[in-house]
Amino acid sequence: MIPILRSDQPKSLTRLFGARARQNEAEDAARRILEDVRLHGDAALVRLTRKFDGIDLRKTGFTVAAEEIREAHSEVDAEFVTAVRQAARNIRAAARRQLPKSWMATTTAGVKVGQTIRALDQVACYV
Repeated sequence: MIPILRSDQPKSLTRLFGARARQNEAEDAARRILEDVRLHGDAALVRLTRKFDGIDLRKTGFTVAAEEIREAHSEVDAEFVTAVRQAARNIRAAARRQLPKSWMATTTAGVKVGQTIRALDQVACYV
């Protein structure tokens, strides 16, 4: 089970911030993984998923089935689900602030310039 660290509990904060060396190692590892995915795309995702999770995405695909999500949800406790939902709300709130916005301007009579932002239909994310 993944431990839940609460910011209102001093022991949790000590545990979190007292592990700076491990955090630096984790950040270095995450940077290497992100760079690998940036350079090699889906091939890196397939290789890394096989390495860390023992799953071959070439056979299972990249999409998690709704039934698998329901099953996983039933196997974790309510406190974990609450923490993940709060994290998701925090991430969405921060991400909304970063979204580019479409714009249009008239530079001179009859001349318009601008930028249109369109969302993608589907993306994949490996966490």
